[in-house]
Amino acid sequence: INAEYMGLSEHGVTPVDSKKQQASRNKQTLGKPFHRMGLLVPYDKKTEVGYRDLGMTPQQFRTLIEKIVKGKANESEKTEFSTLLTFADIANDECDFGHGLEIGLDLFCFAGSDSSCELFGNCLRLLDTAYMLLNRSLFRSIVSDHMAARGRKSWAQPME
Repeated sequence: INAEYMGLSEHGVTPVDSKKQQASRNKQTLGKPFHRMGLLVPYDKKTEVGYRDLGMTPQQFRTLIEKIVKGKANESEKTEFSTLLTFADIANDECDFGHGLEIGLDLFCFAGSDSSCELFGNCLRLLDTAYMLLNRSLFRSIVSDHMAARGRKSWAQPME
């Protein structure tokens, strides 16, 4: 990257070795969200507070969500999904904020533009709560605005 050409050097931005930076970040991440970047949340290794595992593999969770989105989930799978959402709320109460964040981000990958979709509302609720509890108010605003924009028919249509 030619920082000078891009006008970045005048703002104190210098090129970095992104592979080194990514390797360093990967050592700190938790979970396996669908976006594959991991989660960076406060985590105490001694007390194991800050993150808890979903209790299923990412592929199992993806399959469950796909069935729900397509309306092909049976009662047992709907109950399993509902239970996961309940566990996210319990995890938040117990300061394991990464759990709800991971589920919320995974739902974000699937929640479409239909604001009546079950995933849409759960995604927004989980991410809003996680970002509030993690004191990441800017992310709360971004997700809220983004989800509102998903419901628009065109980008020229103003947001409500």
